[in-house]
Amino acid sequence: MHTQDLTAWTHHHEFDLGNPAAERGTRVVMWVTAVMMVVEIVGGWSLNSMALLADGLHMSSHTIAIGLSAFAYAAARRLSKDRRFAFGTWKIEVAVWAWGLIKGTSAILLDREMDNPVVDEIRAAVEAPPTKDGTRITDLHVWRVGKQAFAAALTVVTHDSTLSAQRVRERIAVHPEVVHVTIEILQCA
Repeated sequence: MHTQDLTAWTHHHEFDLGNPAAERGTRVVMWVTAVMMVVEIVGGWSLNSMALLADGLHMSSHTIAIGLSAFAYAAARRLSKDRRFAFGTWKIEVAVWAWGLIKGTSAILLDREMDNPVVDEIRAAVEAPPTKDGTRITDLHVWRVGKQAFAAALTVVTHDSTLSAQRVRERIAVHPEVVHVTIEILQCA
């Protein structure tokens, strides 16, 4: 059993600081929308206006949608230190409108980030400049864990018997947006 302090080899999983202004703004918009919804429903009911009543009921869908956004901000913030979330909670907040939500969350939930420039940056940092040891990436997976934070898992093949995961990590460290890296090194005979 390892009895030394492991602090030097551990890291936090808060890959994003959140956006307090956006969270506040979302809550304000939610409450304004909710108040208008109630006013329209009460007004439509008391004035016997089907148009006001229908619009008030329609506003309830907006209130729910905006409320879900406010909830996502709050949940991401409150659970940001919860170690059960392997890559942090800020994926929750990555929420702008319906199309952006569908496009963004499907890419995130499906971990589709291979067309992002950070992939080429990681490859260049590890493989460049070309050396005699022929270090090459054979498998690279990159996915978003925050607005501007990425995790990566990569396999490196090399003739360099001294190449360590720490040296590869140092090469990648020139890109601070890559916040979590898992590295496998395969030695060529």
